[in-house]
Parts: sequence; structure tokens; C-alpha cells
Amino acid sequence: MVYIVANWKMNKDSKQSKSLMNEIVCFDFYDSSKINVIISPPTIYLSQLKNRRSDLAAQNISNYSNGPYTGEISSKMVSEYVSYVIIGHSERRQLFCETDEIISEKINQCNNENLKSIVCFGESLESRNKSHHLDFIRKQLDNIINSYDKSSINNLILAYEPVWAIGSGNSATVQEICEVHDYTRSILNDNFGKTIGTTVPIIYGGSCTKDNAKPILANLNVNGLLIGGASLDLMHFKSIIKEANEVT
Repeated sequence: MVYIVANWKMNKDSKQSKSLMNEIVCFDFYDSSKINVIISPPTIYLSQLKNRRSDLAAQNISNYSNGPYTGEISSKMVSEYVSYVIIGHSERRQLFCETDEIISEKINQCNNENLKSIVCFGESLESRNKSHHLDFIRKQLDNIINSYDKSSINNLILAYEPVWAIGSGNSATVQEICEVHDYTRSILNDNFGKTIGTTVPIIYGGSCTKDNAKPILANLNVNGLLIGGASLDLMHFKSIIKEANEVT
């Protein structure tokens, strides 16, 4: 299965969201048994967009199940509308100071509701420039993997997003992507055994476009894409799915 995840972030009003979703669910050119298109709109629109052909993902949840946390939304609250939750996006880590501990707590909240977590990880520009990126990634992955056992690992999708590539228009090279995805797969295999480790999807996010989608997806351990800005443009997003369909 190839996962194409559209992260709309804080964009689109209610009318625009409905219009874009209506267009996406009419896509009939791809094999839905091989490609899973997941849309992650602003949380306020989840209820009006459910029951469509595409699965929905929440962009974030609280690390608490309930309580006096004004403005927060729990995993249980979104579970009525979504099958997936994006956890630990680089923007959450950087702008909202989410720590590894908070991310682990959010993963546990998703596991409690049997929601699939799309957990993001990726190195900073500094660690990349110093060639410490794999050590940086290993620390993040160890924290994520410790939140799972063999009975819950099927709820995990890993999303590699090099922080320096997010929103920059500059994707990592195919070689850089393959290095990290292959390394990640080896860690999964070491922790869960090859039979289970090879089943965990590892998708790539970081300035994905119609121009780089196919060469990225052509690699063994790249199982999909996490798409930001390009998913807001109907024709651009459609082109990416077409590229993915050709690869599958």
C-alpha cells in the first residue's frame, strides 16, 4: 500500500474545504486497493468531511485524555471522524515546543483509541551539515518505537521529514531519502523482527511535488508521501496521485 497524506495545515475555509474534498473524492483514476489517499484538514472541518472516499487524519491531538485544557482536543473526540492522527510534525516540535515525551504521550492517546499515528521525525539542518543526522534520527526513532509493542505496531506510520526541507521548496535528494528510509527500516527490523518490521509504512514529507514524487516513490523503503502546500492545489495534488499510481 502507498499512502498519500495531504496535510492542509491552517488553510482553507469551510466552503473551500468542501469544494476541494468534493473534487478529490471524485478521482477515479487510481487503484484504491494500492493507494490510500488520506486528507488532513483543519480539525474544525473533520465532521463535515467524514464519510467520503478518502480517509481523514487529524493534524494534532492533546497528550491528555480529558480535563481543564482549554482549546485542546482529545484522541477520543476525533476518533468519531478519523482513522489517523499526525503526531510530532516538525512545526509542532519547533513552534509549539513539543518534546519527545509529549509526542510519546500523544502516541499513547492514539493507541488507546486504536487510531493510527502518522509520526513525524527528521533531522535539523545543523545535524545534517555536521553529518550527525543518523544519530539525531536514531534518538527520535528510539523514543517513538518505545511507545509500541508487537500488538500495537500496526497502528504506526513513520513519516521522515527533514526539517530543513519543510516548506523550503528544496526536497532532500533521492539518495538522502533512501539513506534515512533504509536506516529506519533496519531499526524497525532490529526491534520487531523482519516479518513485522517490514510491514510498517515509512513515508516521506519535505517539499513533495509532482516533479519529484515518482523518483522518490520508486524506492523500496519509501511507502508514500506526506504532502503540504502541493496538496492545497487540486491539479497539483491530482498529478502527484497520478505519479504514485504509475509507480504502483
